[in-house]
Amino acid sequence: MSTYHEVRRLAESLTPDEQMCLIEDLSRLIRQRVTMTPKPKRSILELEGLGKEITEWS
Repeated sequence: MSTYHEVRRLAESLTPDEQMCLIEDLSRLIRQRVTMTPKPKRSILELEGLGKEITEWS
């Protein structure tokens, strides 16, 4: 049995209050991971050449 399915089965055996606490804890954990993950830095130079075909007249 996969870990996900085992955890899911265990979560289903919790009381509704315990399930809500689990959801809150997991949400907090996920939120922390998302905010701690560094986003790639972007550069204005990435825009170079975009729209070039609009300004070129045939």
